[in-house]
Amino acid sequence: MEDTVANVDGGKILTLKQKTWEKIPDAVLVVIGIFVFFNPFPHTTSIREAAYYLGLVLAIAYLIKNRDYSFLKTPLTLPVALFVFWSFLSLFWAIDVETSVHDFRSHLLEYIALFCILVAFFNTPKKLRILFWIIVISVTVSAMDEMFVFYVKGNQSLTRRLIIPNHQLPVGPLGFMSMYAAILSLFLIQFEKRWISKSILAFCLLTLVLTTFVVQTRAILVAMPFAVGVLFWHRKKVLLLFVGLALILGGVTLTKFRGGIVGGTYTDRLTINYISYLVVKEHPLRGIGFGIDTFGNSKFIDHEHYRSQVPEEILHKSVQVTSPHNMWMSVAVRTGLVGFALFVGILLTAFKMCFRVAGESGGPMRRSYGYCVTATFIAFAIYGLFNVVFMHFLEMLLCVSFATIAVVGNRSLDEV
Repeated sequence: MEDTVANVDGGKILTLKQKTWEKIPDAVLVVIGIFVFFNPFPHTTSIREAAYYLGLVLAIAYLIKNRDYSFLKTPLTLPVALFVFWSFLSLFWAIDVETSVHDFRSHLLEYIALFCILVAFFNTPKKLRILFWIIVISVTVSAMDEMFVFYVKGNQSLTRRLIIPNHQLPVGPLGFMSMYAAILSLFLIQFEKRWISKSILAFCLLTLVLTTFVVQTRAILVAMPFAVGVLFWHRKKVLLLFVGLALILGGVTLTKFRGGIVGGTYTDRLTINYISYLVVKEHPLRGIGFGIDTFGNSKFIDHEHYRSQVPEEILHKSVQVTSPHNMWMSVAVRTGLVGFALFVGILLTAFKMCFRVAGESGGPMRRSYGYCVTATFIAFAIYGLFNVVFMHFLEMLLCVSFATIAVVGNRSLDEV
């Protein structure tokens, strides 16, 4: 009799364990959703790290127990693995080993892990739309907060460029996050059926567009028409409307209204880019190491030596050299031309996946995912020509784009 009861109890315990394990995917969605939500808020590091590492532990435990490694079955796996391997090798010849090891972990490995979590657990179009909603709402709230502080509490005119003094969130990345979230808003609003959802998205979209206007970053205003053009490539009438509005917005901002507390000239960026070119020229194949801040550290890079070689017509004598103001040049400086080629290979693979999804004979939502993710990559590519991209605010969004196309690119995935 006791054995029978023990067996029954044992059966109940096993059932409870099974139910607990079945809840882990939902728990991962929640904690990673929290991590993504707080991404635009600079003073929430402890919350973000707690959510990230809790999600990571739960995801690893669940995937190992279920022996589920299907998230690796994507065309991105090989090019990403090659880039990671080369970046790891660069640690052995890095001129600033400590910074390179830190950034290899925090700016590469952690986002590779996040990519795997997103692909493994946000693995349906419905879950991806929830992820998009989280990004749209969080960036909107962050943008509203910054604009309220500057324009309402600071009593500034809307024609004055938004400035965020003494703040961990630079104004450029806020503008880019707003453009990225606006792209997601335009995607989501096409498929939402409830008027309340459409109304919320419309409000968010207006707020995000206003943010890109008051930020007045040239790179964003250049990227916007191209990104919107790709997003609505399959809808010509809508395409003409939004591209026209984007061009008008960019033209007005770049001419009459650009100004504010902080000035600048084109020669500052040209000087930094030329110094970056000289560093690549001296370290062509291997680069200086993976450390993002190594380039701006005068202990390792003699900025005055390189500044003396900059042609007079583009020389800015007082510009502070902190990092290459160019995503592409940053990769070449840190990982050499070999790493640069591998990085470009990752993006080309992603673009190929986007084109396949956008062009195949699936449902309209599936094709729209292809156009949407392509638009975000175009935005990154253009913005990255003129600005720093490798910071946590933007790296998370880049990770979301890669994960989205990896999920939607799965031919066996049913559209929800």
